[in-house]
Amino acid sequence: MKKTRAVILILILFFLWSGNPLQSREPVTREPVSSGERICLFCDRGFYVVSERLYFTAFYSKLESVPGEEWSRVMYIELLRWDGTPLVQAKAPILSGRASGSICLPSNINSGIYYLRAYTNWMRNFSPLSYSYIPVSVLNPGSEFTDRGPAGETLLSHGFNKEEIKNTDGICIEGLKEKYGKRAEAEITLSFSEELAGGNYSLSIIREEPEREHYMLTGSESIQKKPVEEYEFLPEINGLTLTGKVLDSRSGVSLSGAKINLSSFSTPFYYMSVVSDEEGRFWFTIPSLRGSTEFCVSAETEDSIDTKLLINSEFCNKQLTLPYIPFHLNKDEMEAAEETSFNAQVTDRFSTGSPVQQEVPERPFYGVPTSVTYLKDYIELEDLREFFYELVFSVSIAYIDREAYHLVVNLQDGSGPSPALVLMDNIPVANNKDLLRIPCKMIERIEVVDKAYICGDYKYGGIISLYSRNHNLAGILSGPGDRYFTYNLFGQEADPFSDSPEQVRDPFLPDRRNLLFREDIIRMTPERTASVQFSTSDASGCYLIRIQGTDRENIPVFAEKKFYVE
Repeated sequence: MKKTRAVILILILFFLWSGNPLQSREPVTREPVSSGERICLFCDRGFYVVSERLYFTAFYSKLESVPGEEWSRVMYIELLRWDGTPLVQAKAPILSGRASGSICLPSNINSGIYYLRAYTNWMRNFSPLSYSYIPVSVLNPGSEFTDRGPAGETLLSHGFNKEEIKNTDGICIEGLKEKYGKRAEAEITLSFSEELAGGNYSLSIIREEPEREHYMLTGSESIQKKPVEEYEFLPEINGLTLTGKVLDSRSGVSLSGAKINLSSFSTPFYYMSVVSDEEGRFWFTIPSLRGSTEFCVSAETEDSIDTKLLINSEFCNKQLTLPYIPFHLNKDEMEAAEETSFNAQVTDRFSTGSPVQQEVPERPFYGVPTSVTYLKDYIELEDLREFFYELVFSVSIAYIDREAYHLVVNLQDGSGPSPALVLMDNIPVANNKDLLRIPCKMIERIEVVDKAYICGDYKYGGIISLYSRNHNLAGILSGPGDRYFTYNLFGQEADPFSDSPEQVRDPFLPDRRNLLFREDIIRMTPERTASVQFSTSDASGCYLIRIQGTDRENIPVFAEKKFYVE
């Protein structure tokens, strides 16, 4: 596994290095001048009210000189203040060069202009100036305060330039009427010019909002160079990763060759064991699921050294100051903002939508066990030693000096002897006499896999998985170095239709959506057209059909067209 990562990193650096071929035998410590990755970030609107949901689409690309698919499969999205303070953080999978999703704007922030930014794990090796940033205006109608920043700041300070998103006339929107009635059905047809066909685009139909510039912020400073061996973050080519380092808790020295276990505690869908490298580092790949779950990470060493585990931050924590933009609205913009705010509050009040469901599966990581034994189905025996001896025939008890010592799975696949993996509530526990002394009344069920099982860097002689009745590890104390933490998987997937589709179908609920329709990805050719159907709301006024994306040359563009609801 470590060799595979090393080969991938070497190939990436080979394609990105600048300069002439090697002309000396001196060690080369050059690094690429950029990450080789580019992100164009868009959101459905530019003006929001607190507690509304912001929908984003990010288009990912890499250097044309690098063959194959994208290196990164995970996009990191954050909403920031100008001083770099994160307000919301989320992750989204990159699929076919696109990442999309949504975040909920905090209800307790002041009115202000904030920044939405996107980056990959590999990009974290470089300056955050290379990430993608777009400004977002947020109104808090319940607060009289605005987000304040340092005086005298200008938009082009802090090493950023404005990359204009140009308004294009190469996107044709046909079939759109100038006026519609409330809750009317509408249909439009999209076609793209030859120059724009082959790009990637998203479409939003939104309530008209205050006028704004369409641009992204890009870094104008040279990215600071450092030796190649200092690269800390690898491309996430297989999805979410969790990384860290194991240390001797007393000396602080990195420990190589330590066994690192990572397991999900709330549900048994994940378990993996890996070996730390020469610098004490370890890597885990996490299944591509949505929601959040509780994990436990632990370390084992041959000499039973007290260990300390350090988990790397999931998001970039490099200090950054963004251009501060004062928040203010003129009279016309205030009227539009008041209407947007009223619509948002009505939609929130009458919304019948349910929160995002956690996708973490209940099925254990080892699949279907060979046997499942529920202790309630049998007379209550004293302890697990007696229960295994009398009733679990796929497991034997090893003895030393006539004293029960540990459990052994009777393997049915003819594989050689290996220690069994013993879990309590999916947390690895010591296979010893203390385990056998646990009272039966504390255990709900026992699952056994009677075949050899390879997990990460280790081979186990079967699996014995116990589940406590109160989900409390049956009183077993965790090791001093064990760490329990909540890990956020991928965030909520972008809703392709509307904020609250239930309101569209129910004639007795008010429909005052600020977002009428959203399509995350539109790929077109000059010969092909796309049909889009949507329904208007109860709110009269001006609306915008907004198409945003990148053309075949990866240049950001947008197009807009107005219509009215009477």
